[in-house]
Amino acid sequence: MKKWQIFAAGIIAALALWFFPLYQNVLAGAAALLVVGIVGFGFWFRPLTDIFHVRTTVWRVDGDGKLACEHEQLAVKIELARLWLLFVPTALAVTFLVVTSAYGTLWNIGVFDWIPLGYGPLVVNWFTLVLVIGPLYVWVSERCVLREAEAASAQSVSTSGKRVGYVFLDSTGTKYAGEGIYFGLVKSRVLASLVFYAVRKPDLNRIGMRLLFHRPVVIGRGLTDFDKDTVTARSVLPQPTS
Repeated sequence: MKKWQIFAAGIIAALALWFFPLYQNVLAGAAALLVVGIVGFGFWFRPLTDIFHVRTTVWRVDGDGKLACEHEQLAVKIELARLWLLFVPTALAVTFLVVTSAYGTLWNIGVFDWIPLGYGPLVVNWFTLVLVIGPLYVWVSERCVLREAEAASAQSVSTSGKRVGYVFLDSTGTKYAGEGIYFGLVKSRVLASLVFYAVRKPDLNRIGMRLLFHRPVVIGRGLTDFDKDTVTARSVLPQPTS
């Protein structure tokens, strides 16, 4: 961009901020409608499949102290959970609509008027923004992942603080990775290590321990089979005598 274009853009932005109180009620109402619309979109954008058949892998120590790899076929259903967390952004959005429609504006100060009052009003506004954007982002991202999804057991999982990194194979055997903040609300170790990924874009994925608004539940179990080393190790165990 040329210097005069940058200068013109700066002037326009400054004027928009300066006259912000004149149209802030319109923006507040539009933002409130957007929040309610996003929540509603999440319910409409429901997963096409809510039951997944997945082969899990669990490492155990057998009776001889040897490491054994156990595989099991599971039928896992995804249920909605903790929807009350969506009440916070929805309630704030409805408050925006009611106040702006009744009084024409939500704030009595302009965009620059908070400076003499200190940083208090600015911090409160940012905190409110986080309460709205945070749940909405997690809600929509989980719904997008589960829209057309498959499930796989993570090959490796590592945690550091509140972040988790993991590796998994999709249905074609291609290796993918994922990472992010985990909530740790799925208590079962097997379910917590399940990775749900979008079929058309496996890079879009969520491991069980990162789910907030969805809860995986085992509704069926298949036959358990063991690796060759596991079978060999267990075959040498002494047989009980009657």
